[in-house]
Amino acid sequence: EIPDSIESYFQEAGRAGRNGQESQAVLLYNENDKIRLENQFISVIPTVKDVKNIYKKLNSYFQIAYGEGQDTLFPFNFSDFCQTYKLKSILTYNCLLLLDSNSVLKLSKEFSKKATVTFKVTHMALSYYLVKNSKCNVVVQAILRTYGGVFEQVVTLNYALIANKSSTSIDEIHSILSKLDQDDIIDYEHQSFDSSILFLRPREDEYTINAISRHIKAHGLTKKNQIESVKTYLANNKTCRSIQLLNYFEEASNLECGKCDVCTQRVSKKKEPKEGIHQTIIDALKIKPLSSRELCELPFSENAILNTIKILLEEQKISITPANTYILT
Repeated sequence: EIPDSIESYFQEAGRAGRNGQESQAVLLYNENDKIRLENQFISVIPTVKDVKNIYKKLNSYFQIAYGEGQDTLFPFNFSDFCQTYKLKSILTYNCLLLLDSNSVLKLSKEFSKKATVTFKVTHMALSYYLVKNSKCNVVVQAILRTYGGVFEQVVTLNYALIANKSSTSIDEIHSILSKLDQDDIIDYEHQSFDSSILFLRPREDEYTINAISRHIKAHGLTKKNQIESVKTYLANNKTCRSIQLLNYFEEASNLECGKCDVCTQRVSKKKEPKEGIHQTIIDALKIKPLSSRELCELPFSENAILNTIKILLEEQKISITPANTYILT
């Protein structure tokens, strides 16, 4: 899936070249993925109103009277809290982290501890297992969609994120992961996700949150800017990817890498006259319908052919059939 920040993208792409050898990082996406990016990350950035709501719910949950509660410690079951008030787990999680970072309360170390999972079977074996154990499917699929390399390395899971993606409670996720571990499908290492909360200030509702509202808004703006930067990076097919990334990290550079999709596409355009590719594709389709794979066998670079197909589709000179072949219109 599309990462939620350039920082995350940079880290993920960097894994491809860890051994120092030539490598490629490929990000595949469509327009629906951009919508999912908005829903998955933008919608769970806490507003001041959200934080006020969670703070009031916490005080009600622990029955703290107005003006009281300072320096009191309570055992805290995050899953039960969310279920009690029908709260979205990841939005609630983000609100609690903001309250912690702004010294309204202190979450115990257990609260932020995450599970680690190692898949012990092949993708095929996992598929067979899920056919027989369909109740595990939604959680497993959420993990597979969220984390890359799950069959090659240890993966650290965020309970709240998986709960949000799978529309499943944290307790149920823990139960399913425990079953997968028991059935020798995964190795599941985990800490208890029960935790505690220490209230650092007396309950003052509006006044307490209003005092940190500037920090809440700044945090939200930063997250939104990070996501906008990812969308800009995806849309910018004019500037070398390396230059884009270096500029984002404030390392100004005008030196093109010569290897990214933008650079190689520019080179292919210089070598291959646009009109020649257009006409060659049209002439080929006059003979019979062809798939994109068959068209890529024409004597031009694959990037140039795929870009030309896109242009011809936009100009409605060709269309695609239900059999995924192209024909003249």
